Amino acid sequence: MLTIQKFVYLLEDFHYNEFCKQLESVSAALPLKLIKEIRKKLPEFDTHEGLCTKIYGSFKEKQNFNQLSSYTFKLSYLVCHNYPNYLHHNIPLIEKMVNDGKIKEANFRADCLLDIAGNVEDFQALVFVLKFKTQQAYLVRDATT
Repeated sequence: MLTIQKFVYLLEDFHYNEFCKQLESVSAALPLKLIKEIRKKLPEFDTHEGLCTKIYGSFKEKQNFNQLSSYTFKLSYLVCHNYPNYLHHNIPLIEKMVNDGKIKEANFRADCLLDIAGNVEDFQALVFVLKFKTQQAYLVRDATT
């Protein structure tokens, strides 16, 4: 799964809409198209090839698509700058999933949050996820994790 897919997956509606507005304001048409295509399919994820085909019409443009994906993620600074805690709404979601018995979904969201929080250096979210992963490993007696 691509980093940009994880990023869009973790955005709540408000921050997603703000990101769209900011991409429009900087005339980033392809990144905007990419995040809209990703958002349409959530909570499912497209394959790398599928997203490339949706954006460029064929998979032959995979190098361009990889650059677009990376560039779009770099543009996430537009959200980070104005909303430094934009990932933190995922914390109560993960806790609620665990309380509802949706352990697999909670672990998946936590893994995505771990990856994105590490990439954008959101240390508060990272601390939460690492504590959560430690607790999960303890509960299933997986000391190596």
